[in-house]
Amino acid sequence: MKSVIGKIKYTLKRHPILHKIRWFLVTKGPNKDFFVNENYNTYNKKKDIHPIFFEDNPLTESEQKQSTLVKVIKIAEHFNNFFKRGPGLGYSSKDTYITMRYRKGGVCSDYAQVFINFCIINDIKVREWGVKGDPKKTGGGHSFNEFYSEELKKWILIDIHNCVFVKNKSSQELLSVSQLVDYMSGFNAENLEFEVMVDDRKGSDLDFLAKYFFDPENLFFLITNYHVKKMDSILRFEKHLPLIVMHMILIVLGRYFNYRFYVNENNIKHVQNYLRPILQYNYASSYEKQLAGEKLAKA
Repeated sequence: MKSVIGKIKYTLKRHPILHKIRWFLVTKGPNKDFFVNENYNTYNKKKDIHPIFFEDNPLTESEQKQSTLVKVIKIAEHFNNFFKRGPGLGYSSKDTYITMRYRKGGVCSDYAQVFINFCIINDIKVREWGVKGDPKKTGGGHSFNEFYSEELKKWILIDIHNCVFVKNKSSQELLSVSQLVDYMSGFNAENLEFEVMVDDRKGSDLDFLAKYFFDPENLFFLITNYHVKKMDSILRFEKHLPLIVMHMILIVLGRYFNYRFYVNENNIKHVQNYLRPILQYNYASSYEKQLAGEKLAKA
């Protein structure tokens, strides 16, 4: 009986039709301002974060004064050493962290969620991205983060679940998501590789991860309007309500996040063709005209 209930719960949580409905409801058009300036710290304050994250902060007081890159690597080491990957959770931030702390589960989106909370309390500008891959190659999608390096004045992609950055082989530059997509859509994927940030790294095989990050057919989307406190106010009822019901309540109340797919002049047609069956409209049509105008101005 328990196995049957478990299968029903999994179906309600992960069924592809439900994912498509969510995409339809929360997908918004691309906007350059979001890709450049969006960070969760502007509307998530430290007082919005549960006290348990302050109590278990991986950074000491002296480490909090170090560079942004050093701080995120310290947090990654904490994740790699003390958490054990397992089933997806979808709980509130506090309950997700407690479950992961006791090594009872957590997938990429759970890791990204907890990482966001630790970044906010340590004054690290942070945001979350998703990538939609071919289910036949990867099994679906993947979640990861970006943090803003105050020293380098740029966003840097970090996969906290697998403790890797993405870099340019030639220059050794750590890349942002927009740089990654621009490289791939410009047919320069062979110049990309992972930078492992911790010793004794746990997580997915790098060749498997490459199917997410280095496949030009995949779609990358920035998650915007991510309010920790508003999300947690509903997700804390995970023991009483199915995940899909809680998500629908958040959408109806206007507390849910949005997806904004990153497009450039090289990949916009592919993104539109991929999303049209789901969204039932031509994604980013006005943005396409803007890109065309910019291209003409450069000519």
